[in-house]
Amino acid sequence: MEEAGSVVVARADKSRRRLFDWISEPQLESITPFQRFILDVDWERSLLGPMQQWPAQLRQMVLLVVQDPSPAVVYWGDDSTIVYNEAYTKLIGQKHPALQGQDPKIEFAEIWDHFEKLLAEQRETAQTTVEANAFLLLHRHGFLEETYFSWKFVPIIGNEGWVVGSHATVVEVTREVIGDRRLSDIRSLSGEVSGARTIKDLWTRLLRSIQKADKDIPMAWLYSVADSATSSSLSSSRSEGPDGSFTMPSSVCILEGSIGIAAGHVLAPIHVDLDSFNSCLVGTLQQARQEMGPVVVPVGEELMNRFRELKWRGFGVPSTHIGVFPIIPNDSTSLLAFLVVGLNPRRTFDDDYRSFLTSLTEQVTTPQLSAVILREEVERRQSLAPQEALDRDRLSRELSESETKFARFATRAPIGLAVLSRDGFAQSANDLWRELTQLPIGSRRVAWDDVLAEGELDHVNATWDKMLAEKKPC
Repeated sequence: MEEAGSVVVARADKSRRRLFDWISEPQLESITPFQRFILDVDWERSLLGPMQQWPAQLRQMVLLVVQDPSPAVVYWGDDSTIVYNEAYTKLIGQKHPALQGQDPKIEFAEIWDHFEKLLAEQRETAQTTVEANAFLLLHRHGFLEETYFSWKFVPIIGNEGWVVGSHATVVEVTREVIGDRRLSDIRSLSGEVSGARTIKDLWTRLLRSIQKADKDIPMAWLYSVADSATSSSLSSSRSEGPDGSFTMPSSVCILEGSIGIAAGHVLAPIHVDLDSFNSCLVGTLQQARQEMGPVVVPVGEELMNRFRELKWRGFGVPSTHIGVFPIIPNDSTSLLAFLVVGLNPRRTFDDDYRSFLTSLTEQVTTPQLSAVILREEVERRQSLAPQEALDRDRLSRELSESETKFARFATRAPIGLAVLSRDGFAQSANDLWRELTQLPIGSRRVAWDDVLAEGELDHVNATWDKMLAEKKPC
């Protein structure tokens, strides 16, 4: 009786146990939102069919992976239909929820060749597959993204004795792998620049180190910043601003070297005047100079068209963003150079990326280098300040003399003559020009419509624009 009684008691205890099989009992109060999501999938349209018809082993495996707090999936059948848990959704981004219960070769088209071979081999060998730090170009956030994962695929052997599926656990290690790569690049640069003895040598070593970082820096320009006195021998003595007025350049950038693009290319001019508009980089360089800090901007359509003409390092596709990182010596406000980089098109520009590029530039502004090399450059510029003032006075006198000579010539000339800025502003003119055009000094281009005969304005405007674009008489 006691033995029988014990059996009865055991059965009674078992009958009072809580049920957690939410697949068989979908009305359980303990069902989580994600479990409810799985129940609501249209399984009729899945290769697995209605949940009520699932094999007991499949139900058991789905119950198992859903309870796993780490990313896990079940691939079931010869078509490897996928069922994944909630933690896995963080790895697949925009592929959720469409991927659940479907043929993965559709949503995972960009990476499925690798896993199709893996699962096919596992069906033949029943061997567990383990991979660490595997590289995948995954389309999960609207673009092909450089990612790294470690995983373990364990075969599921069915009642018949053959492999009916695979239980996979996955860990994303993208941040760790890329972080190690970038740290290696920083250490390499630190060792490289420590041997620099001149400012020119420093720039050469910086570019040589960056050459190795083909994925995170597929393209780079290094511009040193020259002051007015230095730049006077490198550019014209005066430059025309956007309003047609003549000004002295306050900062001219000199290309010290480039990676991924030839020096002198239209995108990598030898000289860039920060107070002019002779390069597509000028606006971004100006912003970085003003903020004295890094600036990252998206690549516009016009620049992207030019980028597509180039052969790219790294992943072989153009950068979608450009970054400008000022190089400023420690304990100084003197801007020595700009490191301009095309960013990795397969990664977003996040805090880790910003920290990496900032750390790179900081390697050339360490206290030791600042004391030995960079401070010499600052002092050199300071010593040039008196000469700069003399040059400015000389050029001002030359400009005044030139304007006086023109005024004398224009007064005697038998034709109408005027000096106009780029936007058609009449800065000066002789009497005959004012009489013929009926336009006073100070008039602007918009006034041409008032004095030209009907039908002539378009021709004059087209000729004017052509002259500005080609920078030659028309």
